Formats: sequence, structure tokens, C-alpha cells
Amino acid sequence: MDYKNDERYWNIKLLNKWFAISSILFLFSIVWMFLHDNDDEFKVYQKEFRKLEAQVAADKLEVELQKVISERKIYEDKYQDELQSYNKNNKILDSLNSFLVVEKGILYKKNMDFLFFKAEVDVLKYKYEKDL
Repeated sequence: MDYKNDERYWNIKLLNKWFAISSILFLFSIVWMFLHDNDDEFKVYQKEFRKLEAQVAADKLEVELQKVISERKIYEDKYQDELQSYNKNNKILDSLNSFLVVEKGILYKKNMDFLFFKAEVDVLKYKYEKDL
């Protein structure tokens, strides 16, 4: 039984067979590529190199820290001195702020007394000018 279709230029069964074969070959090549890529000998050396590189960096950091440890002590002492000075000045500032609150209360009371007295004077002034 030959299903020859005049609308197509190629034989469909033959195309399907070659497509299946090429798909299987492509799948095997991808699997082989992944296996080959993950089975490299240099990865062992690369892991060892990274460990050595981290150790060298840590050693260099330790050497540099030893170089600046005396400077660090000087700056820490300066920081502690400034922190004590700040705390002392902060206590003084707090006491001045509480004094300011008391003085503002006194000023407010005196201003209210003045405004009350001024209102009484304005009333008397109005009555005097009205009588004139």
C-alpha cells in the first residue's frame, strides 16, 4: 500500500523516520555533553586552588591587621575620650533644657499677667476717652 500524496514533495514516512533518528542522536549528544562537561579533571585542582587562595588571603589580612593594630588602639582611645566628652556635655545640655522649660513657664505667666493688665488699662483708657 503506497500512500503517495501528490501535494507533498517528500515521503512523510521517510521524513518521520529521519526525524526520529536525528532526535535520538541529538538527545544522546546532549547527554554526552553534560556528562563530559561535569567529568573534568581540573575541578579537583580548582577546588584545592580556591582553598589555598582563601588561606593566602586570610594570611595577608592577618599581616595587614598586625600592621595597623597600634593605630587602631590610638583611634579607639580617641573615640572613648570623645564619647565621654559627649556624655558629659549631654548631661549639661539636659540640665539646660530643663532650666529652659522652667524659664519659658515663668515668661508665659509674666506675659499673661502683662496682657491682662494691658486689657484693664485699655478699658480704662476707652472710658476716659469716651467721657472726654
